[in-house]
Amino acid sequence: MMKQMGKIQRDIEKKQQEIDVKIFEKKTAGDAIVLKATGAKKLVGIEIDDTLILLEDKEILQDMLVLGLNELITEIEMYSETELQKMTGGMKMPGIF
Repeated sequence: MMKQMGKIQRDIEKKQQEIDVKIFEKKTAGDAIVLKATGAKKLVGIEIDDTLILLEDKEILQDMLVLGLNELITEIEMYSETELQKMTGGMKMPGIF
């Protein structure tokens, strides 16, 4: 049993490393903003359509970025949890997730 738990833990660690380097992408504001982050929640890119840059209201653009980033982080967390639960059959493992 302990041997199997050790294997599961190693498999989970390997999967977590894969998730950490995976690039996630979130489009928001009608696809005018594209946000990219790693599974480790490190922002790696922001693309903003020129039409938004021409907006005179800087606060609207800032609000769209915040909304999109929060959605991206939630998506990463949900993906990570789902992938790791697949490996444990839904069993919670303290200290892992």
